Amino acid sequence: VIDIRSRRIPNAVVLFIFSSGIIHGALQGGFAGAGLSLAGAGAGITLLLWPFTRGWMGGGDVKLLAGIGAWAGPRGVVSALLIGSVIGGVLSLIALVRLNRAERRQVTHNVVAASAMQGLAVAEPARISRERGIPFGVALAMSGAFIIWTGVIL
Repeated sequence: VIDIRSRRIPNAVVLFIFSSGIIHGALQGGFAGAGLSLAGAGAGITLLLWPFTRGWMGGGDVKLLAGIGAWAGPRGVVSALLIGSVIGGVLSLIALVRLNRAERRQVTHNVVAASAMQGLAVAEPARISRERGIPFGVALAMSGAFIIWTGVIL
């Protein structure tokens, strides 16, 4: 809800998710369980660090995936990112429909520039207001909850 309203994920929220995931891992598997939780958190950071450094997503999304990784472990965090990316794609289509003509041209320009270099180009992110951005934290939270509650790992 906070990410939808403000396009921000408070540090207190992700810190709670992260720390409770580490505690849960330790209670379930001792030092090995805590280590697996830390490995999942590290994997979550690693998976989103590159897009974050390019300005394609916010730091809250990276920290949220680390928190999900603390609960789901390294394999689970990869599954959460894959499922979250599909959900995020749906949210992106919805957001694209809501953009005005100039904003759509900027997005199109970025996609074409990145495609021309077979995805190796670092296209300038579209200058779109935060209010029109994609709340990727929502997609990650939905996928993380699914992975953690069901135990389904792709």
